[in-house]
Amino acid sequence: DRSTFLIDKEGKLVKEWRSVKVKGHVEEALGYIKENMR
Repeated sequence: DRSTFLIDKEGKLVKEWRSVKVKGHVEEALGYIKENMR
């Protein structure tokens, strides 16, 4: 299974996606980053 972990600049886990499908996942992850990471 593929997983993606989003880590902030302090090294803290912000978000995790488990058992992701490659198709469309990059767009989903980038959308989350753009909306939630400032």
